[in-house]
Amino acid sequence: MQLKSLALLVSAALLACGESLPDKPQIEPDRTEVWFPAADPNGAVWVGTSLTETLQLKNGGIEALSISEVSIGGANADRFTAEIDKKSVESEQRAFVKLTFTPLEPGKHSAELTVVSNAENTPTLKIPLGATAVAPPAN
Repeated sequence: MQLKSLALLVSAALLACGESLPDKPQIEPDRTEVWFPAADPNGAVWVGTSLTETLQLKNGGIEALSISEVSIGGANADRFTAEIDKKSVESEQRAFVKLTFTPLEPGKHSAELTVVSNAENTPTLKIPLGATAVAPPAN
C-alpha cells in the first residue's frame, strides 16, 4: 500500500473516532530537557564514565516527519554525543535519540541538542542537556 493511501486511511480512522491529526508533521519530544540521572548517592556522574539517556521524538502529524540534522552545541558540547535511530518517522511513530554524557573533569556541564526537521510546529527543536560530574572515590 502506498504511504499516501495509508496516511489517508489513518486520517479517516481517526476522524471516525472523533480525533484528528494535523496533515503536516508535528515533532513531539517526550521531554523538554534532559538531565543525566545520578550515578552515585551524591547525584553526579563520575569522571571517566559514560551515562546514556534516550529521548523519544514522536510524529504527531499525518505526513512523514523528516529529520535532517541532529547536533550538539553549547558550552560543553564535547562532553555529549547524540545518535538518532532513523531520520524518517511515519505518522504516530517515534524516533529515538541516544544521548551520551562522558565527563572529562568534575563540575557542572551543559549543552543543547538541536533537531532540524520538516515539522510544522517546531522546525528547529532545541533541548537543553545537563549533568554534574565528580571525581571517582579514592580506593
